[in-house]
Amino acid sequence: MAKPPISIVICTYNRAEYLRECLRALDSLDYPNFEVVVVDGPSTDDTAGLLDRYYHRTKVGKNPTRNLSISRNVGIKLSSGEIVAFIDDDGIPPTDWLSKLADAYEDPRVGGAGGRVVCSDEGRTPQFWCGTLDIWGEVDAIREAPADFNSPEGTRFNTLMGVNSSFRRKVLEAIGGFDETYNYFHDEADVVFRTIKAGYKIDHSVDTAVTHQTAPGGVRLGWLRANLDAVGQNTVYFALKASEGRFGLWRRLYCSVRSTLRHLKWARHLPATIFARVAFRLCRGMLKGIRIGLFAPRKTLPSEQLKVELPFKNFSLLAPPVARKRGLRVALATQDYLPMGVGGIVRRTATLATELARRGHRPLIITRGKVRRTRYYRGIPVTETPDPYLPELDYLSDLMASKRNLGRAAAVHQVVKELAQARMADLLYAPLWDVEGYALGMDATVPLVVDIVSQLKTVMKTNGWPETPDMTLLCQLEKRLLEMEGTRGITSASRAALETVEQLYDVNLRGKPTQTVYCGVDMPESVPEQEPRKAVRVLFVGRLERRKGIHTLFEAAPAIVAGNRRVEFVIVGDDSLSGPEGVPYKIAYERALRRAGAWGKMRFLGLVGNDRLQQEYSRCDIFVAPSLYESFGIIYTEAMAWGKPVIGCRTGGVPEVIEDGGCGILIEPGNATELAQAVLRLADSPDMRRSFGRRAGELAATKFSPAAQADSALELFRRVLDEKS
Repeated sequence: MAKPPISIVICTYNRAEYLRECLRALDSLDYPNFEVVVVDGPSTDDTAGLLDRYYHRTKVGKNPTRNLSISRNVGIKLSSGEIVAFIDDDGIPPTDWLSKLADAYEDPRVGGAGGRVVCSDEGRTPQFWCGTLDIWGEVDAIREAPADFNSPEGTRFNTLMGVNSSFRRKVLEAIGGFDETYNYFHDEADVVFRTIKAGYKIDHSVDTAVTHQTAPGGVRLGWLRANLDAVGQNTVYFALKASEGRFGLWRRLYCSVRSTLRHLKWARHLPATIFARVAFRLCRGMLKGIRIGLFAPRKTLPSEQLKVELPFKNFSLLAPPVARKRGLRVALATQDYLPMGVGGIVRRTATLATELARRGHRPLIITRGKVRRTRYYRGIPVTETPDPYLPELDYLSDLMASKRNLGRAAAVHQVVKELAQARMADLLYAPLWDVEGYALGMDATVPLVVDIVSQLKTVMKTNGWPETPDMTLLCQLEKRLLEMEGTRGITSASRAALETVEQLYDVNLRGKPTQTVYCGVDMPESVPEQEPRKAVRVLFVGRLERRKGIHTLFEAAPAIVAGNRRVEFVIVGDDSLSGPEGVPYKIAYERALRRAGAWGKMRFLGLVGNDRLQQEYSRCDIFVAPSLYESFGIIYTEAMAWGKPVIGCRTGGVPEVIEDGGCGILIEPGNATELAQAVLRLADSPDMRRSFGRRAGELAATKFSPAAQADSALELFRRVLDEKS
């Protein structure tokens, strides 16, 4: 059966950043026949500029008022598809979203369909699934199984959540579209009710989840700042209109008021004065709802105003040519993933996956989870799977890390086998660290490409870890994984990372396809001018452990402060890790730093989220990471993207990132005297900081861009797949 054309309508207001992510996610949809209609409210941010960049691929409408129902009707008027799907500007659809919606409409009795909605906290918190609505406007948002409350004479009805909803266009025309009385809240519930009254079904069988990022907005900032007037008005208005002709006036009034007042149960914990303010606003809206519900007609549109007037504008056919080709299906393994995961491997994986999806490829993340499930992050499927219990590994009970990593490799292998059987994976891309590809390398179900970022032997050496039987076996597993026949290709974060592995493990990897793949970094939308201030802020980002060189920074700090009293330090990273004599470095060096007068110049932030991290990059004057070894060092490129001069060590892949004398300064690992001199050179010379910063930004935007990372990775992937063919 031919796939029906679908129009996606997005209504937006001052959420350009979220809208950009939503539009990027639509590029990853696997549906061949859809258009995108964006209706812009009276936005004052960069929404207009963003839509200009998509103008050739989208239809754009305007709504001068902040009324969601009016915007949705504008979207219906501009749409040309047989089905009209709605998603919010802060919604991220999975790749199969439209395919699943279209399947529901094979039943001609279906007038509307929708699926699950989950929060962006890794999809753990559901917002909506199989929800129902009663005639008085009360919603049961989460049910265990699809419901079938589709009787026009019933008092409970299937309903949908606007961020993941769709309707037949002919049904929307027949019922007059959205009732423009609803500026917000219950707008889609009213359409659902009138669809069922018209003799159609609302289908709950669509098992696909849209991730709702719940962006801030004028009507969704928590109870204290929410538009309670609209909630009160529209709950009563819906109840009175839905019950018209079904019940007597007094029962309608009593039940609609009772249903509205039940919204206050969420505010019972608030202080009395704030609760009174909340109740007043809700009741004020309720009184208006009673007046218009009883005496005002609906503000629906005549069907002729909703008729198709514009030709269909296929979003995917008008995409750049690379996005229209059959993309590679790449499974990427990583122990952790966004939004909760941190660390270099997570960020390297996420940047590549995002760029692959933008180009029309089909990345799929395999990560650890408590239960087997698939969630979506920014439109990319993320399969979580727990580590299995494998009795055959019980003999490793004294080698816990090895046992854990081999169990993880078995879990990844199982997912990849299932994907291969469904023809959803052309290859697996997995890091050498934690040997997640080990089981697949033995099986060779699909080609395995191993990514060398960190290697255990180097980490053990720089951190001073003892060579236990467990660590020895893990190193042997890393070496074996590199040599396996099933490992068809190898990438490395730097040329030095590959050379280091060959030397440490005494292997020659040049017989396999190899490729240097530098880590890409997203450039900020804009780099603000540095605010004038007396202090010179030096930023360190990394775990407070020996390998990251935190001891070198602490040992250099007294000389730095003595040489320039304006220098202050901001330390970002886990400061709870054990250091000398089993105590954290922060505690071990505190007394010496206090004695030297440097302790008061230091601010320890601990672990921070990405937004705060980017803020700290933007605020610093100098970035320092004197690591004893880095295979690459994403932290350097992240600082460089903000136009900051960087200081690192001549070790590993760092010299491939930092141009000594161009964008920063290189020192010898562990040399506190050199580090102090480098910091003071930059602290004393604003002109040098500006010059280095400009070059740093140029390198980040070109050599270390996400596009460059994807180009290098794809070159190797295609070589591996060509050899397989």
